[in-house]
This record gives sequence, C-alpha cells and structure tokens, in this order.
Amino acid sequence: NICALGLNMVRVPFFWTEILDINGNIRADAFGHLDWVIKEGKKRGLYVLLDLHGTPGGHSNGWLSGGHTGSNELWTNEEYQKMTVKIWEALAERYKGEPTVCGYGLLNEPVPSEDSPISVVELYDKLYDVVREKDKEHLIVMGAFYNFDTLGSPKENGWTNVMYETHHYDTDNKASEQAQINFVAGQLG
Repeated sequence: NICALGLNMVRVPFFWTEILDINGNIRADAFGHLDWVIKEGKKRGLYVLLDLHGTPGGHSNGWLSGGHTGSNELWTNEEYQKMTVKIWEALAERYKGEPTVCGYGLLNEPVPSEDSPISVVELYDKLYDVVREKDKEHLIVMGAFYNFDTLGSPKENGWTNVMYETHHYDTDNKASEQAQINFVAGQLG
C-alpha cells in the first residue's frame, strides 16, 4: 500500500521492550521484528526509519506518545537513560552499513518533566554520541517537539547529518486544512 501511494519510506515505531528485557538486558530475540521489517522494506524498495516510540520510564510528560501513559521518568532516572543509550548503541551497531535503514528516530515527541535535571538537547547529545560512535553514516532524526526552535541549531550542538521533525496537530480542534496551515506557519514564524 505504501508503494502504491508512490512513497518510498516507512517510519517504524517500536517500544523499548522490543530490544531490552525488563532488567535492561539485550533480549535474545531483540532484532527479530525489526530485521523482518527491514527485509520486507528491502524487497519493496522502501527505506525504513527506526523510531523509538517508547523509552524505559516514558519520555513524553506522561502522554501516550511516549509509550507510557502517566509516566515520564526517563528524564529523572539515570538507569532509564542508560537503558535508552544501550538501545541506540545496539541498534547502531546492528544496522550500520544497512542501506535499507535510512535513519534513526531517537525519541518520539520528547517532553521533559518539570523537575528534569537534563534538557532534551543534553539527552540528545548522549544518544547522538553513542550512535555516531557506532554508525557515522545514517541520518539521525530528532523530535523538535513542540517547535523547530526547541533544539537550537544542529551546528551549534555539533550535530551533523541530522533532521528535526515536528508533529503538527489541530490544536484548535477545527479539523481543517487551514487550521494545520496556521499551526505550521506559527511554528516557522
């Protein structure tokens, strides 16, 4: 269906327990599902963007977009941060050189808790460094949530071959194309 629409890439969201067990160890079958998706993408001429949609402890102010409703502990729990680093280290090691993988989406819609001792940029620095240590080629996608200016300039942060993504929602609940245009214009504005 994706190919029939004339598209050539699929963003594949996955939850942290796909890679790690509950104790933070790499699962014996950690890459089975992602390998299958990549193999199927390759057969169809589709690029695959691996998107960590849910981290240990949650990372989106308790919203469902972080995989944990009512939990946002990634920002205040160093063990959860280490586990998230471990996930990206393993993925970058496994998929470096894999041409079907177009990139890595480090976090879906990150929103730190108010008491977070680290910022989004500081956590992205850690994740960026561990990915680049293993894989210097693949695109790294960073969620600039809510606005493009959330992360600052990639150059200022020392990041290369990165892309910022934002997710635009109809925040005034008018469900119209113009509402979305207005929202995006406000983000760029």
